[in-house]
Parts: sequence; structure tokens; C-alpha cells
Amino acid sequence: MKRTIKIPIHYNLTKSKLSKLDKLTARLSYGVQLFLEIIKREEIYTRTTLTPFENEITKRTKLSSAYIQQCKDKAIWMYKSYKKQHKKWENKCKYAKGKYKLKLLKRKPSFPQTDKIPVRLDYRTAQIKQIKKNLTSLWLNLSTLKKYNKILIPLNPSNYHISRLGKIIDCELVKKDKYYLHVTCEYHTSKQMVKNVRSIDLGINRSVTTVLLTPVENQIKILKEKEKKHKIEKLDNLIGKLQNKGNYKKLKQVREKRKNFIEDQERKLAKYIATISNESLVAIGYPKGIKYRNFKGNGNKKLRKKIHKWAYGRIINYIQQSCEKQGIEAIRIDEYNTSKTCSKCQSKDTKRPYKQNYSLFKCENCGKIMNSDVNACYNIARRATGNKSFSGWALDEHALSADDLLHKGVSAETSLRTGCVDAQSFRAE
Repeated sequence: MKRTIKIPIHYNLTKSKLSKLDKLTARLSYGVQLFLEIIKREEIYTRTTLTPFENEITKRTKLSSAYIQQCKDKAIWMYKSYKKQHKKWENKCKYAKGKYKLKLLKRKPSFPQTDKIPVRLDYRTAQIKQIKKNLTSLWLNLSTLKKYNKILIPLNPSNYHISRLGKIIDCELVKKDKYYLHVTCEYHTSKQMVKNVRSIDLGINRSVTTVLLTPVENQIKILKEKEKKHKIEKLDNLIGKLQNKGNYKKLKQVREKRKNFIEDQERKLAKYIATISNESLVAIGYPKGIKYRNFKGNGNKKLRKKIHKWAYGRIINYIQQSCEKQGIEAIRIDEYNTSKTCSKCQSKDTKRPYKQNYSLFKCENCGKIMNSDVNACYNIARRATGNKSFSGWALDEHALSADDLLHKGVSAETSLRTGCVDAQSFRAE
């Protein structure tokens, strides 16, 4: 398992060292730019094909051979990621129609930009050392533009950073108002034995619906996070008032507060899911293309606003990271049509006839009545494991009557409170 730790450079950095850092990062960005120009002109993007151009770039940048190779690796990585995004965009444009296609054409991926690019530094040019001094205990030993000349740069780590340091692979110098060091560490975790399957369906009204499928019985949990949504709504109203007044200094602070609060709650949610998923395969439903399908002018403005505020990709990443720490395998599953397909007979002839509770759906083929989010969880689990291994778990135990589900649909929704997780499970018996 790999993880990146963001450590700030110490505020007590001398002016001479700061100027050396500025010159080095500018020269590295220039080196990456030259490699990208060659890649674009010659249409080559492998290490061996770019090697003949190294001498030319060394003369122009006056960087050491180690720095030149690191610039080359960064340029290749940037170009490959650009090509990957461009290929995805072309495939989407092939099948897109109408307003969706017009929107996609405006979103053509651009060629990589080269303004202040952080270059990955390995053991040849940068080493992180623990030296006990009055200023700090963690230092970066960095090669400069002069040959055989190195400088010690003080870092400003907290106890959290020091406790999270593992086997250091490489690092990146990033400048955003001030310098930060992004350290990539490697950890070894033993994988847990898989005995159960936990499927997760993310949503806007119900943040998480999850079903734990075991050979004996199935457990359902629904988290609604009412208090979190109430606090976000308050902050949104405050942001609107500050925008009208033109108080931009306070507006920046409130926006930062809102962002930090949401990310903190998402991390707590991910940690909670990891703690209840021991000895399980975690299958997370990924709503692929949901933002692109809800384009401007589709006639559903309120839903579109909610979807574009919903950071489902970040939540999935946090869940995968939390599970990986504990040795739990977490995978993404495309959840397209999982809420509309009956988990019992796999028929798509389903309707939502109950106005009291729109989340309930009825299968016209087999007559099954079920919560659509819970039904989606069963279908996600089916896609994750395959029909053969899935047949060991009983699906039909939770097919309730409409009255029972209308009653339980309210009592089962639990809130994720600010600062601590308070979620209660319920079983449909």
C-alpha cells in the first residue's frame, strides 16, 4: 500500500535557501517543458527513444543527469495521462448525441501545461533525514544546480506526519503560496480472508445504503447524515449572504471551512465502513457518467445542482484507502441500472407506484416490492461476485410487503453525527 504525506517546509527557511529552491523548481519545469515539446514534435514518448535528446536538454538547462532523467519521467507520465484522457473523450464523443455531444466537444482535453510542475525526486537527488536539532527533527537533503553541492532544508512536521512515515519511495516539491513536500511512503498490510460480501450504494438523499451478505443472514444499514446536511445548508446560506455583501475575505474563510468539514465527514464515514467490513469483499457502486448525463438544459435544475455538488469519486477513494489500510479488498462496480433491475428475477420491467415512499419499487414480472437502494446493493454484490458464488446467499429473505417497507423505510434511516459516527443497523425479518 502506498500513501502520500504532505509536509510543509519550515517557515524559518533562510532567503538564500529559498532563492535556490525557486531557481531549482523553475529549471526543472523548463526541463519538463523541453521534453514535452520534443514528444509533441517527434511523436515519441518512451525512455529509450527520448535518450538521444538528453544531451541537448542538459546544455540548455544545465541540470545534472539525475534531474534530466526525472524531468523525462515526468514528461512521459504527463503525456501518457493526456493520451488516456483523450482516448476516453473520443470514445464518449462517438456515442454521444444532442446537447450532451455539444457539451463534450467543448471539454476536449488540452495538451499538458508546464507552469510550476512538481517533479518527482528520488534517492539520487533528495534524501529525507532525521537529525535532532533545535529547529526541527526532519530535514530534506537536496542537490542544487551546482555540481556536488547540497543544501539541508528544514521541514515542519507534526506528530501525525512523523507517526505516518513508512518506507520512503520518493517525494515532490510543490509550491502553493508556500513550499510543501509530498512524501510517498510504502506500507505492508496483510490481506484479510474473505468470508462475506458488503455492497455499497452511494446516494444524495441517503448518503450510504449498504448490505452485508453472509451465508447465514443479511444485514442492512442506511446512513442519511441529516446533521451534516443541515450544517452544510447553513454554510451555503452564509456564503450566499457574503457574496451579496462583497465581503470576499470572510467568504474565502467560510468556503475553506465548508470544504474541510465535508472532507472530514467523508473520511469519518469511510473509516466507519472499513471498521464494519472485516473479513468482507467491499463492492462500491460507481455512478459512471451521471454528471455528464445531467447536462445544463435537461429540464431538471434542482437534481443537476445536487449531483454536481456530490463528490462521489472522492468518497469512493476514501473508502478504498480506509479498507486498504486494514487489508480489506475494495473494488468499484459500475452501478448502471442496478436500481431499476429486479435482484430476484433480473427483470427490468419495474415501476415506482408508491407516492408515499418513492424509493420503493415493484417488479411487474415477479411481484417483488423492495427499497430501490437495497435492491441496488444486491445487484452490485451480484456483479462483484458473479451469479455462481452469489447463489450461496439468500436474497428473498428481505422481500417485504409494501406496508412494512413504508414503515421501516423511515425508522431505518440513521444519521452520521458531527464529530462521531452513530449508525444503527436494522434487519428485515
